[in-house]
Parts: sequence; structure tokens; C-alpha cells
Amino acid sequence: MDEIFHVAQTRLYCRGIYNEWNPMITTPPGLYFLAVLFGFCGYERYLNSLILPFCFAGLCRLRRFILIFTKGKLKKEIDQFRDVRLPALAICFLPVLLNNSFLYYTDLLSLTAFIWGISFNSSLISSMFLALAVLTRQTFKFIHQFLLVFAFMCFLVWNNGSIVLGDKTAHKPVIHLPQLFYFVGFTAASSMPLFISYFFQNYKKIFTRFSLISMLFISLFALLSVNCCTLAHPYLLADNRHFTFYLWQRFFQRHWIFVVGSSDLMVAIGSDCHYTVLLTRD
Repeated sequence: MDEIFHVAQTRLYCRGIYNEWNPMITTPPGLYFLAVLFGFCGYERYLNSLILPFCFAGLCRLRRFILIFTKGKLKKEIDQFRDVRLPALAICFLPVLLNNSFLYYTDLLSLTAFIWGISFNSSLISSMFLALAVLTRQTFKFIHQFLLVFAFMCFLVWNNGSIVLGDKTAHKPVIHLPQLFYFVGFTAASSMPLFISYFFQNYKKIFTRFSLISMLFISLFALLSVNCCTLAHPYLLADNRHFTFYLWQRFFQRHWIFVVGSSDLMVAIGSDCHYTVLLTRD
């Protein structure tokens, strides 16, 4: 729903108009500068189509880096297709990312720049990519280079303490603990084959007395979190083109049993995901 604003802002930059800013845009202009630099004026969507292969290549590079430096594997021991390319493809074909990859949006460029940034040993090259990630989307503000952190702090001072550009009314910092449960549900759904396979193979290790007691306390915390810290974002209730609009309006806002049941379900799924990750490491 934001693509129309990004395209219009880019075309202003293409005409050399840099002093106008649409208040509906809340992310930095890194994507627009890149489109102007490489001549994608009028063909903005093609830019993301070009970035997607770089995202795949960056994921392959990062995957090899992880296998060598955290798993202790030698280069000759790595199966390039199974160990490197398949995991990279799985991430590229993640529905949310793939959908936005064919639109003119900031997610793909910021993620690609971040992936390349953390996969380089050179601090200079890493900083350049991470700077591009931050200039495209504020999501990647938590980075380790001092100069970039300092530059971001200067931006906060310049922007009156807000990380948001443009309309600040719908982008306010709040404590939103149920976001963790959304993440757990999405992770479980995205890795369903692995999740189910390890669950049935190792369910006896998962359902121990300690894990069940832990799940009980976490369930109580989840219920308290849902009751005191649930946020219905204005955009969630304003746009009926997404299934989340109907899910929220017709279920969570009307029937408390769905809220309670879903929170307990997410706790169970989250615990299973946690033990699945531990077992896959072994």
C-alpha cells in the first residue's frame, strides 16, 4: 500500500527536486538515491528485481561464513547445493520477502545491504553496506560500528528524538509484547516441515517435567502480556486488503477465547521451536 508514495518520491528525485518530502513516507531515502544513481527512473520495480539475485548471493556468502566459522567446517566439506544454496533459496522464497521483492519497497534493499555488511571481515566495506541498510530502513539501526551508531544518534537529535520521517502519529514507540507471539507463529508456519519432523522424532525430550512447568509460567506471562500490552496498529484496521484485517476484526476483537487460546498455542509452539533448534544443533 506504500509503493505509490515511494514511486512518487523517487520521481521527484529523478527531476532533481530534493527539498520536497511526502509526510506519508516514514523511512529514509536510500532506495530513491539508488534508483536515481543507476537510472531506474520510470522503471522503479526493475530495481528490486535486480537486487533479488544480490540478496541470494549475499545469503550464500553468509551461509558459508557461518558454516566455516561457527560449525568448524572446511570449504571442501561444504555441500554447495544442500548446505548453502537451498537455505538461501528458502529465505529468498519466504512469502513476505518474495512478495515485497516484486514491488518498489524498502525491505529487500535494506535486508540485502545488511546481509552483505555482516558477511565481510573488512570494517570499511562492512560499514558501507550497513550504512546503506540504515539509510534505507531504520530497522537495522542496531549495528556495532561506532561511527554509524554515532551518525544515527545525530540523526535522532536532528529529527527531534524520533526515528520516524514524515507522519509520526501512527509510528510511536510502545511496549508491544504480543509481537513476540506473532513472530513465533510466523516462524513455525515458515519452517513447518522441519518443525513437524523434529517434533515427532523427539517429542519425549520436549515434554519433560521441567519444560511443562516452564510452559505453565510462560503461559501466565503471555496472558498478562496480551491483556496489558496488545496494540492494534491504525494501519491494521484501516486497510481491508490484507487477511490480518479480517482476522483481527472478526476474531480477536470479538471473541476473548481466541485471544486466550492463541496466546497459549503460541507458547506451546515457541517452546517446541526452542527445543527443535537445540536438537538440530546436536
